[in-house]
Amino acid sequence: MNRKIRFSIALLVPALILFAGACSRRTAETQKVPETPGSSELVVYTYDSFPRELQTSITDYFKTSHSVDVRIRRFEDTGGLYNALYLEKNSVGADAFIGLDNTFLARIYREDLLHSYRPEGLRVVSDTLIVDPKFRVVPFDFGGVVLNYNRKTLSEPPRTWEELLDPRFKSKIIVLNPATSGPGRNFLLFTIAVFGEEGYLDYWKKLKPNLLTVAAGWSEGYGLYTQGEAPIVLSYDTSPAYHREFEGNDQYDNLIFDDKAYAQVEVAGILKNSRNIENAERLIDFIVSLEFQNRIPLNQIMYPVHPDATLPESFRAVTRAKEFVNLDEERISGSLDKWLRDWEAVMR
Repeated sequence: MNRKIRFSIALLVPALILFAGACSRRTAETQKVPETPGSSELVVYTYDSFPRELQTSITDYFKTSHSVDVRIRRFEDTGGLYNALYLEKNSVGADAFIGLDNTFLARIYREDLLHSYRPEGLRVVSDTLIVDPKFRVVPFDFGGVVLNYNRKTLSEPPRTWEELLDPRFKSKIIVLNPATSGPGRNFLLFTIAVFGEEGYLDYWKKLKPNLLTVAAGWSEGYGLYTQGEAPIVLSYDTSPAYHREFEGNDQYDNLIFDDKAYAQVEVAGILKNSRNIENAERLIDFIVSLEFQNRIPLNQIMYPVHPDATLPESFRAVTRAKEFVNLDEERISGSLDKWLRDWEAVMR
């Protein structure tokens, strides 16, 4: 394994394509087609790791209950998903999407891409999950972005942000590129929330020697971690629950500094250009239903938003943050390009 920090992109460039991460190799131009009210096909965009079990539950529901075929198009990450929605804003592409997180919202609102819809069955464990009071997007799961570690290979993990800089952790940390990864971006925002704009770059400079790699996305980074390439990885506070549930393995745990995690709320929404608004609204109704929400923990490995959804013991056993941290969406929208450029300049 090459110990030199690897980057998945050479340059960060400003503007919206940067924010999208230019990370979808599958985004193609979508030609505008005439509207066909009552279309029997529903087109849904999501990211590549959206669980097949959840996809099947959606397609089966629509086929059985409404005689509607659902076509799901996947993109490599949330950046690629956003990129597709932006590039197709003046044409007919998706009817709906599943999987943007709360840090994308200010820009997608600004583009006026969305159809507002408040599902009657929406119930949430906390009002803070209602990230848009206009219901242009609706939450369907949430979790905290934190560092994870392997207890078998790291007996004395860092317990504070300062300890994470200790030279004994040289080349032992895997992080994710904030230009191409949702959790990577949220972790960058986490450091800005903790250290401020005046201090976060200095922190990254000090952290850099301890990084094994900067992976393009979660799947790559977490795969290296579970293969034993490094004992610390950037992931979610729910990740250890997966290993407990499916492997009977409690060697993986969370590193939660100051009892805080950066909140990631995943949302779904309907496109204004949808040819199939009625069925797109049915999709939103279904994903906030208790039937679908009960499938979230063991498929999405995130927390369901519905207060009555069943939470497995593996989730209850995992250490959770007492407080979620977030930066204001408008502040993120106005400053993210600069933060990314400055971060990459430090990390080169």
